[in-house]
Amino acid sequence: MGHRGKNTTFEQQQLVVFHHSKGKSCQQIASMLKMKKTTVWNIIRRFRDEDRLDLRQQSRRPKVLTDREENYVIRKVKRNPRLSAPKIAAQLELEIGKKVHPETIRRVLRGANFHGRVARNKPFLKNIHKRKILLFAKEHLEKDKTWWNRVIFSDESKFNIYSSDGRIIVWRKPNTELEERNLQATMKHGGGSVML
Repeated sequence: MGHRGKNTTFEQQQLVVFHHSKGKSCQQIASMLKMKKTTVWNIIRRFRDEDRLDLRQQSRRPKVLTDREENYVIRKVKRNPRLSAPKIAAQLELEIGKKVHPETIRRVLRGANFHGRVARNKPFLKNIHKRKILLFAKEHLEKDKTWWNRVIFSDESKFNIYSSDGRIIVWRKPNTELEERNLQATMKHGGGSVML
């Protein structure tokens, strides 16, 4: 039988948070630690939302970062969404002299509604290309369906010879995936690929 939330030890709760930070699901953690899934979820939620572990803890533990330092982290990500949590933690130690765990950085960013997501791929376009595309769209805005039926669009497909282009993780807020700073630009003719 799984442990009830109020009977879990502080060490067990630390293990739950540790495995969660490593990407394990609630179900996986519950199976590993022989706990109820709801207990695991409550520990993770309490740690994420209230920044505490122990149910009996009446007051929140002191914040690792001050409000000013949290704003510093958020500004870093706004300027460069591709910074990873470990890199931000290293910069924080170098520039401010405060050593924090990358998970603390992630908590701050999630609290500000930033979430690590894979950058959308988008063909690399210069400003002149963007202007031409917009001009084309405006010029053909009023064309009817019969006119478009006479148009054929052709396209190219890229096949990588050696490996994939890899994933780029960016910190962004919901519904901002198409903002230019959150996109992964792709080159039309890259090395190690064939265009057909």
